[in-house]
Amino acid sequence: MVLAGDEVYVEAQEEVDRTLGEPKLWAKMAIHDTARIGEFSSDRTIRENAAQTWHLERVDPPGNIFPRPGDLDER
Repeated sequence: MVLAGDEVYVEAQEEVDRTLGEPKLWAKMAIHDTARIGEFSSDRTIRENAAQTWHLERVDPPGNIFPRPGDLDER
């Protein structure tokens, strides 16, 4: 199999190999990447998709004992 960008792939893999050999650098890069991804919540995504795409309102099951987001007092 021949990759269309095999040179770029090989260079990237070599960089990964070098970085893996330096645990402190790897940790620093991992922390920076994690910090840059921002907020992600599958619950929020599903809720937004339901509201914005399907124009649905949230419906709680009868006897739901779990609070809705925003229902808890901020203390």
